[in-house]
Amino acid sequence: MRRAAPPTWGHRRVAGMNAEDPSRAVSRHPAGESPRVSARRIGDFRDAPGPPADAPVRRRRALLGSPAVPVSRLWRARWHWGLEVLLFVVLTVVYEAARDLVAPGTAAEIARAFHHAEDVVAAEGFLHLEIESGVQDVTHAVAGGEAVTTWYYTLAHTPGFIAFFALVWFIRRREYAFVRNWFWATHLFAVLAFWLFPLAPPRFLDLGLQDTTRDALTLGGALDWFQPFRNEFAAMPSLHIGYSSFYAIALTWLLRPWGRWRYLVWLMPAWMLWVTTATANHYWLDGVGGLACVLAGLALVHLLSPDDIARPWRFGRTPDMPSEGARRMLTATGAR
Repeated sequence: MRRAAPPTWGHRRVAGMNAEDPSRAVSRHPAGESPRVSARRIGDFRDAPGPPADAPVRRRRALLGSPAVPVSRLWRARWHWGLEVLLFVVLTVVYEAARDLVAPGTAAEIARAFHHAEDVVAAEGFLHLEIESGVQDVTHAVAGGEAVTTWYYTLAHTPGFIAFFALVWFIRRREYAFVRNWFWATHLFAVLAFWLFPLAPPRFLDLGLQDTTRDALTLGGALDWFQPFRNEFAAMPSLHIGYSSFYAIALTWLLRPWGRWRYLVWLMPAWMLWVTTATANHYWLDGVGGLACVLAGLALVHLLSPDDIARPWRFGRTPDMPSEGARRMLTATGAR
C-alpha cells in the first residue's frame, strides 16, 4: 500500500512520522529489517519547538507577501500598468473626498482654524522667521515672478506625481511597489492632520499678502464645479512641499549611480517652499508638516512590507552587501 507523505512543520519534515496517525512513528532501518515503534522519535516529535514568539507579526507580513492573496498583488503592484492607473484615479478621488469630509463646517470650527493660524504666525515670529511677506515682495519685484509662481503652483502638482511614478514604473520597477505605498501612506497622515489641526492659509489673514492663485486655480472657470469640494483650511501640512520632499528623498536613493549630481533634486522642495509662500497659500511651517507626513508614511510602509519587497535605499546593492558607511569603516580598520 502506498504510504502517505509525512507531515511538515514549517519547511522541515518530521522524519519517520505517519501522516494519518502521528503516534505510529517508525524508525528508519536498512532494507530487509522490519520497522518498530521508536519511543525516542515520538519524544522528539512531542518536544519539537513550536512557532516563534513573533509568529503573528510574521503571519501578518506574510499576508502581504503571498502572491496568492489579492491584497498582496495590490501591495506589490503585480499587475498591468492600466490597473495601476485605475488605482491612482480611485485613490485620488478617495483622498479628495476625505479631505473635504474633514473640512470645518461650522462657525466654531472655522474660528478654530483661524486661531491655529494665529498660533502659527506667532510661532514663526518667535523664531524670527516670518518670511512669507518678504518672499512675496521679492517675487513680485522680479519681472514675471508672479506669473511663474502662480502657474507653477497651479499646474505642477498633479502632473509632477504622474511623471514621477511613470518614471519609477518603467525605470525602477523593482522599487516601485514600496515607493507607491509610501506615497499613499503619506496621505493618511495628511488627512489626519487636516482633521485635527485645521488651518487658515496666509491669504485669509490680514498680513498684507496677495492671493495670486484665486483665479488661476479655476483655470478660467473650467474648474468652477470643483471649488465647493475644496477644503480651504487644509494648509497644514502642505502636500505641495510634501510631494517635492518625497520626490527628493526617493530620487536621492534611486539615482545613486549618478553620484553627487543626484542631490540636485533637493532644489525641488526648496523651490516649492518658495512658490507656496510667494502665492500666500502656505506658511513655511506647513512644509515642515508635509515632510513629517512623508517620514511617517515611510516608517509605516517599512514596518508593514515583507522583507523581500525592495526598499529604495537599498537600490544598487544586494541584501548582504554592506552599506557605503560600513564599507568605509571596514576600510579604515583594515578589515577584509
